[in-house]
Amino acid sequence: MLLELIDETTLSNSRGVTRGDVVRKAIVSVFILLLLFCNKWVTFAENSAMFLVNIMPPSAQAGKKIIFLVRIRNTGTESWTSGEYSAFVKIFDENKGYITETNKIPQFKDIAPGEILAANIAFDIPVEYSGTYYYIAGIDFDTEILFSHYLTLKISPFIPTPEIKKWAGSAEIDYQDDRAIESTTNLTLRLVNMLSQTSFLELSASGFASRVIDPQLNNFLISYRSKKLDISAGDLTTGLSRLTLSRSRCIKVEKRLGWLSMAGLVGSSQKKFENDLYGIRGSISLTRAFEIGTNYVQRKRDGNSVASVDAEFGLSSRMTFKGEYASSVYKENEKEPERREGDAFQLSASLAYEKLMLDTSYEKVAQDFTSVGNPFTPRDYEQYDLSLTHFLSNYINGTIHYYKYHIGLSQDSDSLITSTVGGELTVAFPKLPSLLLTYSLDETYSRNNGKSFIKDTSDNLTLGFSYPMGKARVSANYLRFGYKDASEIAINETNESTNYGLWVPWGRRTTLSANYAVSSGENSTYPNVAYFQSITLGIRYCPSLRKLVLSPQYKVILPDSQQERKTTTSFGLTYYFTNKSVLTLSYGLTNYGEIINSDKAISDKFSINLNYNAGLGKNDKLELNYSFDTQRNFTAIDNSTPNENSSLRLIYKIQI
Repeated sequence: MLLELIDETTLSNSRGVTRGDVVRKAIVSVFILLLLFCNKWVTFAENSAMFLVNIMPPSAQAGKKIIFLVRIRNTGTESWTSGEYSAFVKIFDENKGYITETNKIPQFKDIAPGEILAANIAFDIPVEYSGTYYYIAGIDFDTEILFSHYLTLKISPFIPTPEIKKWAGSAEIDYQDDRAIESTTNLTLRLVNMLSQTSFLELSASGFASRVIDPQLNNFLISYRSKKLDISAGDLTTGLSRLTLSRSRCIKVEKRLGWLSMAGLVGSSQKKFENDLYGIRGSISLTRAFEIGTNYVQRKRDGNSVASVDAEFGLSSRMTFKGEYASSVYKENEKEPERREGDAFQLSASLAYEKLMLDTSYEKVAQDFTSVGNPFTPRDYEQYDLSLTHFLSNYINGTIHYYKYHIGLSQDSDSLITSTVGGELTVAFPKLPSLLLTYSLDETYSRNNGKSFIKDTSDNLTLGFSYPMGKARVSANYLRFGYKDASEIAINETNESTNYGLWVPWGRRTTLSANYAVSSGENSTYPNVAYFQSITLGIRYCPSLRKLVLSPQYKVILPDSQQERKTTTSFGLTYYFTNKSVLTLSYGLTNYGEIINSDKAISDKFSINLNYNAGLGKNDKLELNYSFDTQRNFTAIDNSTPNENSSLRLIYKIQI
């Protein structure tokens, strides 16, 4: 997680879109130096990113919209090409179980190594949400998806207000057709009927269908909520408590009498009403800031039961502590009633005070602890999680994060330990270069039958530099990645990459860019050092202001003397119908030797990306996302059949 202090002028220059009528033709002379080095190519992370996500407004409330302010720095070795990646946010329940996600928002900006992507992603919080949730931000490329760490999302209960209409809600139909995956149609419906200023009736449902699966109901919930009584039937994201029963399909009734609250439920942990479990909960608020509760849930079929006690203490709205202890009893079957007893507990704390943000948690589950309805959930493990960000000043901030997962705590069982520790420091004073320093260390250990099976360590260091000089901008980025395997076959590998970038506006509608990268790598298996260089030159030209963008680009890779240099010549066209409606076309030819040489062509790629939004009425809209790409490999035995892929997504949404 990284706080980025962003100059909006810098971002607009990086897009190459400036005002004016005068256009100068750009003439670029390319001088390439061919150097002689060793005989292996370097493997390095082309796509790597660091995330910071803030929420606006900070106080999230059920039934309202929040905006995730996503800032992502490109810490890889390759630029992110406009139209070829998307940003989105995933939402998880208090057990970090997946619930839903926002739409993937295509991004139409070229982000060079060391530069920042700024995106705002909206999320309508359903009215049934309440309590602690988690979310992660993601960036989706054609070949992989990168995610941030888990971040805490506190949601206060839905409060009816007089200005809300008697009937409110939305309906959405989402159709996706992709050659790589099965085509699906999804339907989501939400309705809220305001019975009074203190009570409401809410309905939510979602279903899906595909070519091989008949239409079926995926999730549904109907609930009545008032100041003293809640009645819910359907799929609940939180059944009782985190360690007893979370997601379930059941009927739940909760009654509040002053400081006392009682709840009972009957249903199933699966998505069907089997009437195979029941549970109760009682809680009391000793003060406005301190609540304690007890929970009990049992499954009838196998006698599996879990009892727990939990507490929550809040010194303020910005400082909360939570904890829960649970004990379970599980029988294998009725014929051989072997009882297995175990316990588990979890603690968490969240603090947001002035310039400090802290999220930490610890969870431990014994070997014989069994959650109700799912005896195959992980057990015999412990988990730590810590994230601390401190804004040292308006221009300096730092973050440290630590995560550890250890499964197989008992000495007689196989074990696996994974841990991650890292830190980031950002310095961005006005009119001075912005600096970035990050470091992360990942370790994985595995023991099988008393012997060490896996013992891996990897570390990653990033140094970033960016400085605007008038309307121009220069940047430098250093990446170092080390990997060690200390198991039976020892491996020691180190990769380094340095990138230098320059962006210069020429006139009012043209921006010139240049990037020079040097990469090298060492591997204990191979004695020689792998080394290569790359030079990338590009132009962004806007013949019509804020409508059309032309972006030719040329890239040459200089390997050792035993291989020919490889070049890629590409051309992109982007047309902005509106700020959210964009058409992008691109073509690239990769070959050996000269700028364009079809006789030595290795491959070519053509792609189309269309993102179009249309407001059909005051309360409804249509969104179209279409992409198509075709790639030919001329070095293959049969190059007559290109590799094609296309995807189509249609979303229709109406607000009631």
